[in-house]
Amino acid sequence: MAKLGRDHAYFFANVVSLHDMLRRLAVKLDIDVTRGPQNTPPSKMQIVLFLKVLSKATYEDMLQRIRNLNDVLRTLLDQSAQLEASRQKRSPWRRLLPRFQEARKNAEGLFRAIVGSSNWSCRCQSSHSAHLQLQSNPFAETPKVGKTATYRITFSNSDNGTKNSWTCREVEFEPYTFDQPLAPVTNHALPTYRSNQQKPQKPKVRFKTVEVDFFESKEKSCNVPPIADFCTVLCRGGAHTQPPTQAVGFIADQVSSNVRYNMYFIKCYPEPIRLQTLQQTLPNSSRRHRLYIAAGLACGVLQYHGNWLKKYWDSSDIQLPADDGDDDDATDDVLPSDLYLPWSLNSQNSPSAPTDIKYTQQSPLVRNQVLFPLGIALTELSLGKSITSLRRPQDEQGNEDSTRFITAFRVLNRVQQESGSNYRDAVHNCLCWLEVDSPCLDDEKFQGRVFNAVVAPLLRDLAHFEGVGAL
Repeated sequence: MAKLGRDHAYFFANVVSLHDMLRRLAVKLDIDVTRGPQNTPPSKMQIVLFLKVLSKATYEDMLQRIRNLNDVLRTLLDQSAQLEASRQKRSPWRRLLPRFQEARKNAEGLFRAIVGSSNWSCRCQSSHSAHLQLQSNPFAETPKVGKTATYRITFSNSDNGTKNSWTCREVEFEPYTFDQPLAPVTNHALPTYRSNQQKPQKPKVRFKTVEVDFFESKEKSCNVPPIADFCTVLCRGGAHTQPPTQAVGFIADQVSSNVRYNMYFIKCYPEPIRLQTLQQTLPNSSRRHRLYIAAGLACGVLQYHGNWLKKYWDSSDIQLPADDGDDDDATDDVLPSDLYLPWSLNSQNSPSAPTDIKYTQQSPLVRNQVLFPLGIALTELSLGKSITSLRRPQDEQGNEDSTRFITAFRVLNRVQQESGSNYRDAVHNCLCWLEVDSPCLDDEKFQGRVFNAVVAPLLRDLAHFEGVGAL
């Protein structure tokens, strides 16, 4: 009905008129409409009455009006369907899939180059963490055509008593693709900063962060020095002398031999960013906030599942900035900040290790291992409660995933009541995936099906909710 737009009132008035005439006709035919459809064949007397009534000229006008109303309603519905198809073609989310596919191509190489790599040669490596930032609002930024996707990462250091002492650094990595495969990097000398380099810009202090203006036209240079040890470079980031458009170093792609990632400093935090898990934020999040997070998380699965987003994950693996609770001006109109996908940089950390060993025992109820964790998280975001708090004794199974599946499937009607049919369809598709293809997000056909079945319904709701695009 909402898709009819300005025709809604006209459509509804015609439905009411048709309903009234059909009720009057039912009275003349002695049909009890409250009993529902009749399963038994009509009697001879009913047939005679039916033919007698409808053969009278006095009812020809009523029948013609019923036919006319049916034609009007059919025309309105056909026009609405055509208009919806046109809207879909120019909808603001259709251009997001190529952007996500491009981001995924380089995410794996960047992940391998940072997590558990030889680029960390410091003794304090176990105290470092990397947090990939994921936008909670997919419509917030649309890059220009041909612009390479970039990756914002916040590095943190819990050990400030080391020689290379630093606390929190936000950087951006930009992939730089060469026409030919590159030779392995053998020069592991640390970047040097000469006195004749451009004089640094004076930093601006805002909200306890040192922020530098960041321009789109970054210098993409083949002469950027390699980063041998992240810790040393990040230590110098607090008073870096490089101009904001020049990379401080690069790391090599661990997957593609002709790709490198230039690193740029964005912000230097004097104190660690306080984060909390998505599970912890659920009770205090508004419905609007949770819708944004749900859409952003679904987009993140397409881009980062299997690398920055663990293969086995749940809402405790997603982090958001903690609410200090001391901002009197804070309102529900303030959208949630970026989501963070955290990784410990301990050299013993295995990127393929599951969050919990119990989740490695696959359930026969789970149709798709990629989408199942997203379906659980979307259920939690819809109802504002963790899946464990929604659990009932009859849901308990010997397998943890089976228990979570039964709980989520049982509350699907509540999800629809709370978040609507589009949202419910996205959750149902995650839980009961009907495709038989291999669940591999490196397959672009699978990416397209996931986008259409799961991501697009959430973005459609978000667009309707916020009035984004030509709707």
